Amino acid sequence: MIKAICHGKNGRKIALLGITDMNIQKMREGKPIQIHGEEMGLGNLEIWIITGKDEAALAKTLSPMIGPETTVRNQTKERRQ
Repeated sequence: MIKAICHGKNGRKIALLGITDMNIQKMREGKPIQIHGEEMGLGNLEIWIITGKDEAALAKTLSPMIGPETTVRNQTKERRQ
């Protein structure tokens, strides 16, 4: 995996994550990719990348972490509307 912070032509920061075939295989085995924000200068932030067949499968994977302070946004539904 490659991790980088870039600066776009518009001046916005870009968090770039280059995912390898091995990373994808691990996600398919149910092992999320975990990135600590400190490694990229993003502070106290943890990023998890998961994969699933559809949104229902993703929700099942996330269910142990979902609590009253969790916000879930379904990008696919938002694009369809």
